Amino acid sequence: MSTKTSTPTPPGRPSLAMFCIAPFALSCIAAQAGTVIGHCVSTAQQLQNALTACSTGGQYNGSDNRIKLVGGLYQTRLVTNPGPGAFYYENDSDTGNLWIEGGYNSDCSARSPDPLATLLDGDSQYQVLVLRSQKAQIKVSGVTVENGESTSAGGGLAINELAQDKSASLVFDTIIRNNHTTYFGGGLYAGSDGAGNSTVVHNTLIINNSADLGIAAAELIGNGDGVSFYDNTIYGNSGPASGTDGAVYVNGSGNCDIDNNIIYHNPNGGLWASCAAGTLYFNDVTILQGGGTQQVGNVAVNPLFVDEDNGDFHLASGSPMLGFTPWLVNVNADLEGTPYPATGLQDAGCYEETLFADHFDFNNATR
Repeated sequence: MSTKTSTPTPPGRPSLAMFCIAPFALSCIAAQAGTVIGHCVSTAQQLQNALTACSTGGQYNGSDNRIKLVGGLYQTRLVTNPGPGAFYYENDSDTGNLWIEGGYNSDCSARSPDPLATLLDGDSQYQVLVLRSQKAQIKVSGVTVENGESTSAGGGLAINELAQDKSASLVFDTIIRNNHTTYFGGGLYAGSDGAGNSTVVHNTLIINNSADLGIAAAELIGNGDGVSFYDNTIYGNSGPASGTDGAVYVNGSGNCDIDNNIIYHNPNGGLWASCAAGTLYFNDVTILQGGGTQQVGNVAVNPLFVDEDNGDFHLASGSPMLGFTPWLVNVNADLEGTPYPATGLQDAGCYEETLFADHFDFNNATR
């Protein structure tokens, strides 16, 4: 079903702008006044119907649209119109932001912070979610994107993979797992271009994806205001032994801020960054290339997860990533809704275990 509301509070956390170094602030807060078309969907076909209505030629194209997904399983193979395949959206208009949010109850009046409540599934046959916008922002949050199969960039989730797609790309509070492509970007491809637009990935768990040509986990491009990649956990993503671009590839003509991440145990891959400028702060990572970034506080150690073999990527007692970073993000909560500390130190990765750590004075970098 679809509804209209006036002057909404946009999704996301307004205080995010406090962390994002200018010129990221405007795209990070994702705020825009006006009417938003609300869609409450609970089946795979309803999801595609909503995406079609928001796309070029659809009745809501050019307007801001928020698609709220009721918790459950959404399989690409169950779409009958236009047919089985990736959930697809294309916006050729100059206006019309799109927000896709998972975890809602049956009438979309309340929302769970757990991305495992909403599964977008390619059934190992299809790419899962393909979103394209020439100018207006795209944001995905609170979902799990899994079991995608593709011959294109982004085996699970692809945002703005074509040259004419120049909008901001935001991925928050999401799990991307068990996807594969014969191309680059096993789990995720996200790109942006144009002044005021950036690619932002935050509080995201990217695990067990693969890409035959390389960049096993995520390929992130920011040719407008750059890329912001922080508080993410990247594990078990595999690429070819001959690949040189790592598990995570970040490229931007603007700033690339890569902070507070755990990028660990990705066969044949670490981090490859090639940026005009930016930060590479307080990550647990093997740095294959950090071109253009100022590097502070990075390590390459076993983060000691609770039980990675069974999918538990919380930090175990004694993890060196507990209270690891003074680079506070100033947002409300982690991937599961656990609060971040307001002062002191925070944990690296997408799960926050340490609620408060104090008495730490960091003077080696400036915000």
